[in-house]
Amino acid sequence: MLLQAGKGGFQQSMSFLRFRRGSPFVIVIVFAAVLSIFLMMIGRLRQGYLTLMSKSGRDFLATTVGETGLNCIFAEFRIDNDYHTHDLYKPISDPPWVKPIKKRESSIKSIGADLYVSGVKEGVYGGGTQFGQFKAHIAKILGKNLKKTKTLRESQMFVRVEVMAHVGDEKHPEDDSYRRVSALVEKRSPISEYLLYDGEMLDIALGPYEKSKNVFSTGRLYGYQWITFSALNGKDEGSQLSEMEKIETPGMIQAFKDTPVKFANNNEITVTKYNDSTNYLKFNPYDGFIVDGSHGGHSIKLTHLPKEDILAKAKKKNGGGLIIETATFKKSAWKNPYDTGTDYYDIDFGEFRVGQTDSDTPPPDDGDPGDEDNPIPPPTGSDDPPEIKAVKGEKLLLYSKVPLRVWGCPDRTTTIFCEKDLVIGGDFNQNPEKAQDYPDSKFQNYKSFYPKAPINGKGNYKIGALLMSMERILIDVSRPTLFLKNEAKPFFMTCLAKALWPVSTAIEDETRENLCPMDPSKRQGIFGLNTSGGARFTVIFSLYKDLPTAPDGDPNYENKVIDIKGFFTPKSDGKPHFGIKDSAFRKKITWEIVHSFRDDGNLSRDELDRIFEMAWKQAIKEEAEGPSASMGPMGLINPLFDEAQKNFDSSPKKLGIFSPEITINASLVSTTRRSATWKAANGNQKVFDEIGNAPANTDNILEYLKPPRFIIERVYGSEIRIATGEPKYFISGNFSGTAFLRRRIWDPSLTGGAYQPKALPFVFNLLTFREDTATKKEFDNF
Repeated sequence: MLLQAGKGGFQQSMSFLRFRRGSPFVIVIVFAAVLSIFLMMIGRLRQGYLTLMSKSGRDFLATTVGETGLNCIFAEFRIDNDYHTHDLYKPISDPPWVKPIKKRESSIKSIGADLYVSGVKEGVYGGGTQFGQFKAHIAKILGKNLKKTKTLRESQMFVRVEVMAHVGDEKHPEDDSYRRVSALVEKRSPISEYLLYDGEMLDIALGPYEKSKNVFSTGRLYGYQWITFSALNGKDEGSQLSEMEKIETPGMIQAFKDTPVKFANNNEITVTKYNDSTNYLKFNPYDGFIVDGSHGGHSIKLTHLPKEDILAKAKKKNGGGLIIETATFKKSAWKNPYDTGTDYYDIDFGEFRVGQTDSDTPPPDDGDPGDEDNPIPPPTGSDDPPEIKAVKGEKLLLYSKVPLRVWGCPDRTTTIFCEKDLVIGGDFNQNPEKAQDYPDSKFQNYKSFYPKAPINGKGNYKIGALLMSMERILIDVSRPTLFLKNEAKPFFMTCLAKALWPVSTAIEDETRENLCPMDPSKRQGIFGLNTSGGARFTVIFSLYKDLPTAPDGDPNYENKVIDIKGFFTPKSDGKPHFGIKDSAFRKKITWEIVHSFRDDGNLSRDELDRIFEMAWKQAIKEEAEGPSASMGPMGLINPLFDEAQKNFDSSPKKLGIFSPEITINASLVSTTRRSATWKAANGNQKVFDEIGNAPANTDNILEYLKPPRFIIERVYGSEIRIATGEPKYFISGNFSGTAFLRRRIWDPSLTGGAYQPKALPFVFNLLTFREDTATKKEFDNF
């Protein structure tokens, strides 16, 4: 029994020992199962994470593809500022994109798979990269022009852009990524908005003039680096700003001279060294009317002129375009004294004979009227050069590959784009029959038009004009025959009348009033005899019935016309002379004058005009051959200035005798960086892009107007310096005079209307940007 009992316990013990020997395997198996479950969970988490990461990556790539499309659109704007897929974007419409464009080529070249574009097809701008494709819609948003902003054209200022992007192979649509990029783009024209714009530093010192401040009225001021309110030498009164809509710089505004400013909302301040950008806490932006880089000033950098777009428009059939090359116009004998190796080509636009009459019709939205399907004939009666006169189109677009020298009056709204220097050699786009009558000694705006804007069109003041150069725009006063004609004419008449020996001071004064009325259209002639046949002018009375058969060999005749010949003889005696070098011509024009009054004892307005034109034509010829300070208008300008000042200071003013002035009615856009003697802030070391009336001691540049007299240099439009191109030469001032009274007046017709010039450049600013998730259906239906 014991054995049996012992045997049973032994068996139980053996059984227990067997169980303990197998337990490690069970534990391993259980642990392996738990581990495999854990690893499976980790794997699935990792797989989900990788899937999630892949989806996020595709979303990111889709966003970059969408942004690529947006950048392509900005590149299209750079070439063609009116690039669009639809005519309008109307948020309240369904669909909002109105009137799709059927087809439009892209201006961007594809770069293999890295970037390809296909232009516009059926209202969709297409393209893509190696990562995905994009579609885009582009259209302007019609707005309302605000009365408070004269310089802006809000109705054409905003563009809506939407880009849809897709990344994926479409095999598994749920894994593909679709994104929408939406943007509101601001379309701006610094050329039409800004009175003064400088891609470097804007220095407001345009003086010197000690009688009053320089006046800048309306428009906007911009300096990319900084703006300085300063003066030219100690006597300069500085500047005064009125109706300013914006004074802006990403840099700083510094006042070296106290400058009163009145904004468009009638708020007034005086910018001083105590409240300019150097005093951050005291600087007041006045609701954004004056801002620097520390108070909201932004970059509005006009980086380039759209050469390709302008050239394409100039080539457009019947669109008013003309390409100017070396054979188009005659080479000028004139030389730029700062760049004597360059040949210029002259364009004389002739007299004021404008063919346009309607100033109220708004231009087409693209600002590019006239094409091969709608040819507009040139205006009748045009006296533009034959090459220009024959061009069809409502507006002119002249694209020049050669340096130009221009003056005169185009007969249609004109844009000139020049790849080289563009020199304004005389009055440009100025109706000589409009009196240059200023209300006060600030010489800011003509009294007959102030405070309203001058009128465009036929029989009025001017047409629209835009002059652009990829290098410099220079104002040249070295040839007064090209800019002094309308001021010189009435004074020429009075000098001629005096040479006919009026019998009394009363007769002389009466004749001056007849010859020099405030309104040039009311000018009369010279009446040599009174109603009873008695003498009013001794020379006329003694010769009109007793005239020799020939101008030679009669001492009596020679004695009587001695002052007439003296007036046309070059002299430097301080008296007025319209000097003619050719003695045979002096004899001829004297004989012409006498013959004109021989029949009735009078010199009619038409006869005086013919005599003046005869003299002026000879003066142009002789001035071009070899200028002299005692010849032509150069010999007349000093006494003319003195007489104009006496007349201006009289009260009331009776005579239409005005100060010497070069008048330019145009917006001027140059590209070259400033390369001239220039001292920022107050001081007299500032040399502008000007030529003429300087004591240079050369055959071509003369100081014919003696200080403190001055020439009014009046630009009615805007002055824009992009300042991105590198200069070819330095302007030292050796050939640039100092006797200038510079006046700049903003022209409202640049912002719209029938006279807005063609090919106006624009800049584009991104105002808003939004990126959202899209669906395959939205992408397919876009």
